[in-house]
Amino acid sequence: MTLKKILFTTCLVFSASSVFSATVPAEAFSRANCKFFVPGFGYGWYNESISYDALTGQHKNMYAKTDQKATNGNTRTDNSSNPSGYRVRAGFVDPTADTRFWNVSGTHYETLDSGRAVSQYSSAKDCNGKIGQFL
Repeated sequence: MTLKKILFTTCLVFSASSVFSATVPAEAFSRANCKFFVPGFGYGWYNESISYDALTGQHKNMYAKTDQKATNGNTRTDNSSNPSGYRVRAGFVDPTADTRFWNVSGTHYETLDSGRAVSQYSSAKDCNGKIGQFL
């Protein structure tokens, strides 16, 4: 077998196995007071916590929770609803007329293929731009 074929086969095997495995924790982040448009969600202020892993594949029992506190003292919480997949989101889209400023905290949980339970924490006061917001 030539070196090219060996490299191609190795890459193929690696990419095929990583599509369906969760061997490292997903990326986790929060964003706050981020004004933009997302198809399916609309135009507004995005305040949310997201876990995602579009590049390496399926995660099981993945869950995100967001706790938010506004400058006027209001608080709110949301939980994700899609426990398996490459992305989970917990959050709110507020109308653009809403003038409250939110501090967003996220707690992110998942179970890796090894059975190891992982938790991560995130927080934001701004858009906190990450590639996952576009995936």
